[in-house]
Amino acid sequence: MHELSIARNIVEIVTAAAMEANAARVTRVCLKLGALTCVHADALRFSFDAVTSNTLLQGCRLDIVPVPLVIHCEQCRQARQLTSIQSLICPVCQAPSNNVLQGRELEVDVIDVDDQLEICAEASAASSRMAQTLAGTDKKEAV
Repeated sequence: MHELSIARNIVEIVTAAAMEANAARVTRVCLKLGALTCVHADALRFSFDAVTSNTLLQGCRLDIVPVPLVIHCEQCRQARQLTSIQSLICPVCQAPSNNVLQGRELEVDVIDVDDQLEICAEASAASSRMAQTLAGTDKKEAV
């Protein structure tokens, strides 16, 4: 079950971002999950709950946004959403394509923390690289 190691990596990424923002606690993590990742959302949620115990993320909500598989069809010259990951064939003209536009995502998209800061972070679980933007109202004095 590779979802456990993915959940651990997500916790590391989110914890680092939360600590950098001086957050007391993380309340929500929003994750983009592409169809080609072959990650089972329910197994990831279960693993996430298990690995967040005794961390800044304990009790936080994990929202998973599914990202469909989209290819670019050279013949149609259009982006086409596929209903299956079994074959990369244009559903309109039946031409094969290996030009995947989306569906590989495994990214931390949004992190909500207790002090009303919102940390937007894009993260690749494979490379553990992230970029973040801080927005919102800083209410650390109230915490």
